[in-house]
Amino acid sequence: DVLSNLSDLNMDIRLSLLFYRDHGDEYVTLKYDFTTNIDSQILNLSKQNADGGGDWEEAVDIAYDEVTKLSWGEDSVKIMFHVADAPPHFHKYNIGLFAQSIRTLAQKGVRIIPIACSGIEITTEALYRIAALYTGGTYTYLTDHSGIGHDHHESVTGATIVEFLNKMIIRLVKEYCTGEDIEPVS
Repeated sequence: DVLSNLSDLNMDIRLSLLFYRDHGDEYVTLKYDFTTNIDSQILNLSKQNADGGGDWEEAVDIAYDEVTKLSWGEDSVKIMFHVADAPPHFHKYNIGLFAQSIRTLAQKGVRIIPIACSGIEITTEALYRIAALYTGGTYTYLTDHSGIGHDHHESVTGATIVEFLNKMIIRLVKEYCTGEDIEPVS
């Protein structure tokens, strides 16, 4: 839905996917580099499911490091959507790699848009807000309005506008591509 609605931008869309789990799971990261073959990426996405875990934290730091190695185009609008329900491991090495990856992505001109899901709490929200702020992205999150997942953390934001997720993603991409503010559709 999102990709078909972005077709009116008349631009070449390249899509990459990176899935991550945690150490000891079936895989830590699974990467599909950028391609204009959107149908193949939709097929890759349809093959995924949530699995693994056992502890709360995940290999977010390794996933961000892998994202820095993707073939980001030089003269393009670069947006990274990070769907997350957990933080990286809270060890010095992991947080360091996470922070370094955010700096590298910012240098490449990549805007990070976290989409926080159930499981997020205040510390994780702060980490993902920093990632969005440092890269010029937008921190976003699911609310209990979605009816998806467990109870969602009440974000520390002030005023909140509730949008359908796909409409919000389309709006943000269009804003970043055109430089124009677009009113949220609630």
